[in-house]
Amino acid sequence: MNLSVLKHVHLTTIPSASAVEVINGNIYIVGDDSSFLYVLKYDLTLLAEVPLYKAKAEDFVGNRILKKKKTDLECITKLAINGYPHLLILGSGSKSPRRDVAFLVKLPTPYNRKHLVWEISLVKWYSFLRMNEEVTGDSGVLNFEAAATTDDYLYVFNRENNAALRF
Repeated sequence: MNLSVLKHVHLTTIPSASAVEVINGNIYIVGDDSSFLYVLKYDLTLLAEVPLYKAKAEDFVGNRILKKKKTDLECITKLAINGYPHLLILGSGSKSPRRDVAFLVKLPTPYNRKHLVWEISLVKWYSFLRMNEEVTGDSGVLNFEAAATTDDYLYVFNRENNAALRF
């Protein structure tokens, strides 16, 4: 099999790409050290920077949030709610309560052309998961790195002990 790079673009405004999802010809990117959801066209042209949460200016070095201040967004997956496309974005759940968070983003529709964002605390759910050795092994540590959905299930992958979780 031969592989070739079709296009190389340096995306200087996007500090990292921890998770990527493609829906209807758009590429959605979240970074572990950014407070934005980035939306790109297939040709890698930046369409939008959707703010997920407010970060303080002193929390940044350049366009990256400091490691001790970042929300550590690592997972993005698509799902439908009442027939409308949404993105579920999850924090890693590692080391800091600010990482026990999710964002639900309703994607634009012909009736509402804006991204609608809700922040959801996962503190109780992540705390419950940390107490379950089947989830964390002996360490009691979460470190979610990926998520995926089907019509029926949410899959989340914990790096700490290579666990694949199905909800």
